Amino acid sequence: MGTTVDTKAFARSLKSCTRKFKSRAVSAQKTNMNILEKESQALSPFKTGELEGSVSSTVKQSGSSIEGTVTFDVAHAAIRHNDLGSNPGPGTRSKSSTIYGTPGPNYLQNPARGLGKDKTFHKNIEKEVKRS
Repeated sequence: MGTTVDTKAFARSLKSCTRKFKSRAVSAQKTNMNILEKESQALSPFKTGELEGSVSSTVKQSGSSIEGTVTFDVAHAAIRHNDLGSNPGPGTRSKSSTIYGTPGPNYLQNPARGLGKDKTFHKNIEKEVKRS
């Protein structure tokens, strides 16, 4: 009695599965970066709208790594983010708080920390991968 194993078919199947997994993981990371972008935009100080309007997110895949980035592309973004004064600044009083913080300083850091602990944020990846 003998058996034959077609390793080429197995390798093709494995490669296809890996492509699907990476595709779903990238999709989930994009979803998560969009959530972080919207949350940080909602908490950013607002005076002229320049800071709030400069937010963008990107997702890059490099080898086995999938990196997401949210940026505010104006010169004063870091200054407003790290403002450690007690006054939250102009335009924040009319903005509502979210479950991840209050408008003002740390408008990107607070949502990132909150979302990092939020189970639904991480389940986006599981949900996308299971869908295949």
